[in-house]
Amino acid sequence: MKILKSNEFEQKDYSIIALDCGDKSRICLSDDIRDNAKTIICIDHHASNDAYGDLNYIDANASSTCELVYNLLVEFKNLKGLDLIDENIATALYTGLVTDTGNFAYSSTHPSSFEMAKELLLKGAKRDMIIQQVFQSNPYNYYKLLGEALNTLDIIDGKVASISITKEMLKNNTISFNDVDGITSYTRDIQGVEVGILLKEKKENEVKVSLRSKNYVDVSQIAQSFNGGGHVRAAGCTIYDSVENAKKKVLEAVLKTI
Repeated sequence: MKILKSNEFEQKDYSIIALDCGDKSRICLSDDIRDNAKTIICIDHHASNDAYGDLNYIDANASSTCELVYNLLVEFKNLKGLDLIDENIATALYTGLVTDTGNFAYSSTHPSSFEMAKELLLKGAKRDMIIQQVFQSNPYNYYKLLGEALNTLDIIDGKVASISITKEMLKNNTISFNDVDGITSYTRDIQGVEVGILLKEKKENEVKVSLRSKNYVDVSQIAQSFNGGGHVRAAGCTIYDSVENAKKKVLEAVLKTI
């Protein structure tokens, strides 16, 4: 198997299997490849998914898209008598399960999630390796950035907390834009806070917003109001404005739900 760049792809008759893509724009392929596919098969667990595929397997109650893939493999075994889950596949599926459930801490975790975890461990999923590489391998500069980020912590009415990370902060600490999503939990995990907000500046006038809630606020609705999406307790969007203005806009929307 070879991974091709977009300009190397010459297939004329092909299908796309979109995994964990809440909307069609999340399929990370060039527009011509995405739009000329014969069939799009969508497997996803985002409540905001509008069933854009020609074939759709969407379950917003599933803990993760990996749980849906696991269900398909189990069904395939039941129908065909062929078990495709080996140690490597078990490890990959277990990784998706623990990351999307926050190591079984999020409300999306169900009894079926633990049953799946048990079966994958019996198949040889490398749990210790996954935990170390995913949760216990942050670089030193991550914590330097975390210190700066926590200095921006703002709590409104004891119910909403926000942290802002600028592109200068990322540059000064040599941390990539995609390596700081875990900081979002620091906003939600404060006692009494219902909604946590992380604002990350990607470039000038482009801010990614991550939203988390604990009990009753549907943050996916807030994200959708900014053309984003996600889950009831975890969602996100992009606002094309300064960090300061993006924060004002999001706080205004969030405070209406508290």
